[in-house]
Amino acid sequence: MTYIGKLLQAMALIVTLLYPFHASAGDFWDQIDFSVQQTSTPGVLGVDNRIYNARFVGKWNDWNGDQSFGADEVLAESVKLYDRNGHLVLESPDTVRTRDELEAWARANADIIWSTIFGGNPSCPIGGSDDVVMNQASISEVVFEKVVPQRRQLEIDKVNNEFKAALEYLSVDINGDEGNSLSALLGYAHEFGNGLNLGFLLPYRYTDMSDDINTDAHYAGLFLYAKKPVKTWEDLDLTWTVGGDIFGSAFYAQSDAISDMGTLKYGGGLFTSMCKYWSTVGLSFGVDYKVSDASVWERVIDDDDEFVQDVIDWVNDLDPVGSLSYGFNVGVPVFGDDAAVNVETIRTHFFSDDIDGSRDTQTVIGLTFSYFPTDTFEITMGGRTTFELDDIEIYGITIGSIYRY
Repeated sequence: MTYIGKLLQAMALIVTLLYPFHASAGDFWDQIDFSVQQTSTPGVLGVDNRIYNARFVGKWNDWNGDQSFGADEVLAESVKLYDRNGHLVLESPDTVRTRDELEAWARANADIIWSTIFGGNPSCPIGGSDDVVMNQASISEVVFEKVVPQRRQLEIDKVNNEFKAALEYLSVDINGDEGNSLSALLGYAHEFGNGLNLGFLLPYRYTDMSDDINTDAHYAGLFLYAKKPVKTWEDLDLTWTVGGDIFGSAFYAQSDAISDMGTLKYGGGLFTSMCKYWSTVGLSFGVDYKVSDASVWERVIDDDDEFVQDVIDWVNDLDPVGSLSYGFNVGVPVFGDDAAVNVETIRTHFFSDDIDGSRDTQTVIGLTFSYFPTDTFEITMGGRTTFELDDIEIYGITIGSIYRY
């Protein structure tokens, strides 16, 4: 298969994974009443439910005893919205009593409600945002140059194709809710005679959260890139590389509160790196800037569900996200010509007024051990951890391989 053919095949795979945004619930109350509690007052029921970054509290008079907020019933207490830190964000006024009045109030405040729930990115409270996944994959796999034993490098320089595959298990803790993620990454690259390198990455992640609403989510992306060395200082063993990329991704989640939810992301960026060797020890420093935007497929949404339409408007009105990543990878061969160890540190800043200031910066530190059973076949094992994202902890272990031919 030709290189272009490989790219088209990869793009077709991602297209089949795209899923539109929709929520099957009929109105605002259907989003927050997945769990109903008895109160100390006979005939009065309540909700005290958490959805990702938000907590909803309210009570109503269940006159007919069916444990459902009916059209002829009224609120016994106002509905309150709290953020993940327990601060009151919004409260329905005393004039809002019926379910229809509550719906009108919720629609008027839809931007505040959904911003509190998701914090500016629908994927952030569900295993880490799509921007995080794409940035991590690109700078670690494309921008940095990993160190390999010198004799192996001489053989690798004779071939111009590279295929990689990796699996990663992640333990995540978000807002006190534990979860597990399984990630997969496929990649291919071809190097031309002039040093130009073209390639793609296909990241995928499945996340299962043990939260109050039993969330599970899928993420799939396509990342296309080009890079080329533009200057080499042979006396210093120093190389300067520049490149660019375009990408797209699909995110889809299900839960007891929001039956179906999905967004599409797309964007592009520029990056540069410097690689320096001291004998067999290598240091790669890189900077990567990306801009991404989110959208949904409005044509497949039920236009009769006005509250869901408000959610669509909220997603489409989110500001584009700029991200600046920088860091370094240092590596050294071990056990002669058979293995190498690489340690990387990546810090990323996300620029958007919609993103919570306590979650707009992250640092990832990772360690990888590589073993070479042959000159051009590499087996990798490693781990990484994420810092600085408030109330988010992520730890991962990875196993993978790289075949060059």
